[in-house]
Formats: sequence, C-alpha cells, structure tokens
Amino acid sequence: MTHPDDCLLVCSPTSRTIEFFDVATGSTRKVIPDVIAQPHEVDWDRNRRRAYVTHPYRAGAYASIPKGHEISIVDVDNFEIVAVIDIAPFFAPHDIAVDQSSGLLYAGVEQYEGTNGLVVIDPESGKVRDNIPLEAPNAHWIALAPDGSKLYAAHKEWPQLSIVDTGSGTVSAIDLPGGAEEIDVSADGRWLYVVTPRAKGGVDSSALGGEPVSQVLKIDTVRAEVLDSLGFDHYNLGIHVAQDNTVLVTSKKTATPAGPDSTQPAPPDGLVHVLDGDSMRLRATLPAGPFPLTIRSSPDSGTAWVASLGRGSVTVLDLRNLARSGELTCSRDLATDPVGSSHGLCYVAARDSVSR
Repeated sequence: MTHPDDCLLVCSPTSRTIEFFDVATGSTRKVIPDVIAQPHEVDWDRNRRRAYVTHPYRAGAYASIPKGHEISIVDVDNFEIVAVIDIAPFFAPHDIAVDQSSGLLYAGVEQYEGTNGLVVIDPESGKVRDNIPLEAPNAHWIALAPDGSKLYAAHKEWPQLSIVDTGSGTVSAIDLPGGAEEIDVSADGRWLYVVTPRAKGGVDSSALGGEPVSQVLKIDTVRAEVLDSLGFDHYNLGIHVAQDNTVLVTSKKTATPAGPDSTQPAPPDGLVHVLDGDSMRLRATLPAGPFPLTIRSSPDSGTAWVASLGRGSVTVLDLRNLARSGELTCSRDLATDPVGSSHGLCYVAARDSVSR
C-alpha cells in the first residue's frame, strides 16, 4: 500500500532543480533550486532517510566534458541538501545504488584520467571507500541485487555487461553485441532485464541496416545466461522492474517532419512498453513525453512515473488499467529554460509508511 505522504523526487538537469511531488495529488511540495550542475540519477536510503543525487556532467549529455564529480545528499523529510560528497579523482558518476543492508553506496564512473569502474562510498564519512576497476569503460547504468551480493553494470557502446561480486570484488561479463542502455533486476533477484543495443539517436531499427535489432533481454542471474528476449521496432532507452515483475521500457521515436508553415520538426512524444516479466509478453504500449527515460513505480505496482528528458515533465501511468493518467510539470525559469528536462526519479516513502 502507498501512504498519503509518500512523494516522488524528480531531478531536472537543465533547470538544475530537485523537486518533490505529492504522489496522491500530483502537487508540488518543494523545489530545491540552483543545485550543482547537472542533477541526473538518484536513489534513496530508507534507513537514513537520505537521497543521493549524482552530478556526472557540467553541461551536456553522455561522455561530455567537463565532467562532474559530486553526489548530493538530500534530507527527504526536510526537503534540503545537507551535504555533498566529492568523489574526485573519479569522474562522471551517472547511476547510483544504495545497499539497504550495508548502507554503502555504489556509483558507476566513466573512464577518464586513468580512472574507471565502480566506486564504493561510505555515506557517513562522505569518503570513497573502494574502487572496483572494470575492463569495460564507462559504467553508465548499474543495478544492485536486492541482497546486495551482486552488482550489474552496462557500458553503453561497449559490447558486454559487467557482473561484480560485491563481497569478493570478482568481476565477470556477458557478451552484448551492440552494447546496452539501462538495466534493472527483479525484486526477488532472479532476473536481470537489459535494453540492448545502445540507442543511436532514437531512430527506427528498420533504418539501421545491419545493426542489431532493439531488444529487451531476460537474464538468469544465477547462471548468467540469456533466457528470453523481446524485439521492438523502436530503439529503447530506459527500463524498470516493478515489485510485481511488471517490466516497463521506454522508447524514443523519430521526429515528425516539419509542417509547411514551420521550420522546426514537431517534438515527438515517446512510448512506454508494458511487459509481463515472467512470460516476456507485451501487455500494452502507452504514450509518454518526448525522450522518455527514467521510470519508477509505486511499491504496490499500481502507478508508474516516466521522466521526459525532452521536456520538463513526468508522465503518470495507471498500471492497473494500462492507461496514461496524468502529467507532472516541473518548475523552471521559462526565460532561461523554456523547454526543461527531467531525468532521475525516486519514490520516497513517508516516515510512517508501510510501503517499504
């Protein structure tokens, strides 16, 4: 069950804001302005009641320079940044995961100035406790097993998936021709779902000639083997696995041609594919905002939120009825950021909530 005081945390890279929305009403509770450029992904520590926001780049997208090296710590009850962790000499922390058992943080970093792989952070001291080097560059998306025993990392264009035993630090890999976008693991830890190959501009697979077909792979985490797959016509971007093993996948569509009275193409809305994670059957395809990316769901798997990197908004989906049910509009300065963007999302349960 959800609690009326639960909220959704939204990071807006271009507006440099962290915003909290009431999940029951969609109203804005608090906006934290002027945060370090650029807030990207986020995860929360339910025991310390802190959220951790990454800042991989100062401006621009993947692999941009100059690179950031900070992680902001957010007090989710008082809606304020209480500290900043500096991970230098490691750079570009994109995705982040909290081990709820040990309390440690894991962040993937880019290969830059001799560093690469994963950093392990002690949030109490604010210090990098360890670095796990990886053969593949740019640990862009990561997923942590529910028990914290394994961590999975995708590397964009690099044609493999890294698997890290967090206890021993041992690293193994699965070949992924074409690379991968986001990854996520099921609530029971049995299955890993992977978006492959790396998206190239969001174009249709039919226009890519010999490129691999866009797929979602289902991987057995015990045997580290691909068990099943589902192909798509559009290149996919983000993926999220709800508590009931519903798998949500976002697709960016190509822009529609400009009309006779327009010099700019109309901004294309994106798609969200809803899959049964057990059977890998496609249940529905729903509309989302332009360039949909990060997805999160409620603890009861009844609602999902989809960040629109192409617009400062978040699409709300009713997963019970398989329908788009609303949209959250992020705050921004229209003079300096007329379009806006949204990226990292995090569902934050209220202090006395039973939704854990």
